[in-house]
Amino acid sequence: PVGEWNTIDITAKGRQITIVLNGVKTVDANLDDYKEASEKDHPGLKREKGHLGLQSHSNRVEFRNVYVKEL
Repeated sequence: PVGEWNTIDITAKGRQITIVLNGVKTVDANLDDYKEASEKDHPGLKREKGHLGLQSHSNRVEFRNVYVKEL
């Protein structure tokens, strides 16, 4: 909700990605299942290493208590 903090847990184990938003699993996907996805439409999808980034598409966003740990 607007004005309230959300909690998100993002787990990447190899090519398996799981995202839990406010206690609800919203993504459980293996990136290898998207072999037909084009690099043009999804830059970096096939990368095995890289940087983490946080973004907003159009609105103001704030982040707090961001933790990264190796699994």
